Amino acid sequence: MKQFRFIAIVMLLVLLLLLVLLTQKVNQPEMRPQQQKTEQDSLLFYRLCDHFVDLYPAWDRENYRASYAVRALAVAYEKTGNSKYFAPCLAWADSMVIKQSGMTVPGAYFMGYFRQPGEPSGQWFVADASCIAMGVLATAMRCKDENTRRTYLESVKSYAAQVLQNYVRESGGITDGIWDDSDEEWWCSTSLFASLAYLMFEQTGEQSYLDIGNEAVDWLFEFDYNTATTPSFDKQGAPTVIFYTLEALTAGWPHLQGERRERAQALLGVYVDWVIQNIDRNFSTYIGNWGAKIGGLPFHLLFFERATASQSPEKANAAGQLAREILDYLAVTPFDDFQRSTFAAFSLTERLYPDAVYHRPAE
Repeated sequence: MKQFRFIAIVMLLVLLLLLVLLTQKVNQPEMRPQQQKTEQDSLLFYRLCDHFVDLYPAWDRENYRASYAVRALAVAYEKTGNSKYFAPCLAWADSMVIKQSGMTVPGAYFMGYFRQPGEPSGQWFVADASCIAMGVLATAMRCKDENTRRTYLESVKSYAAQVLQNYVRESGGITDGIWDDSDEEWWCSTSLFASLAYLMFEQTGEQSYLDIGNEAVDWLFEFDYNTATTPSFDKQGAPTVIFYTLEALTAGWPHLQGERRERAQALLGVYVDWVIQNIDRNFSTYIGNWGAKIGGLPFHLLFFERATASQSPEKANAAGQLAREILDYLAVTPFDDFQRSTFAAFSLTERLYPDAVYHRPAE
């Protein structure tokens, strides 16, 4: 009798255990597709960041491209605390500062091509160097050592002073430095230096940076993207024009008030409309130096989705959907194109950690 009672008790306990397990499974929420997508994006972002860490110092010789890897790595470090992501940022920034000291254009960053440190002549570009400056500044923002932070910040100030003294025009537009093709205001140098100016205002509080950023954006409001040159606004060139132009708006967004905010939102909408209606969904057709910027478009599409969800929900949703289609394509694309990979990582910061690339909480 005792043996039967023992078996009955064991069976009852087994049934109770099964019931508990089944209840837990029933109550456990199923992962939504959006949650799954975020996990996939996170996996891709950190795979790219690990790739950049493993690849350093054998990065692309064009330092403006490397600056986008640095800015993504800086976010990875900020969010994980893992110093492996910050080590290449520090090493790269140190290299930029050292080479800057040897440039015959005071404050200029060495781009990796054209004018070399110590050379008395040769081309040197504001657009490319502004990207480098934003990479150095992104590193400074996350520095725990105050002396190192100050060194990087002074480096960027020195660069900005060179541009402010020589290449900013009364129109608000900014020329591309020492460029054989033109000494007129150019859309790309105007956009990228404006981005830097807004970020420098946030770091220093100096009003002159905010004024320059706003004046440059005012110039961009009047710019007709159909007239863009280097590249032209064609299939391969459009991603570049859109990506760089919109950097000024996303970087300056918190500082664009009143009529400027309205005009910025309208211009952002014009570009997003163009992308939604005209981008080739066969993303593999975007190749070469210009086409590779396709990797950066999701950044601005996602920013638009977040910034305009309440005013233009349908268009915001379409922008977000297209951003995810591009990211899905990039997720199965080899990392052999360094430039495309850096822009993809840059876009993923906005997908995972909105506004973190600018080192500020999302608006």
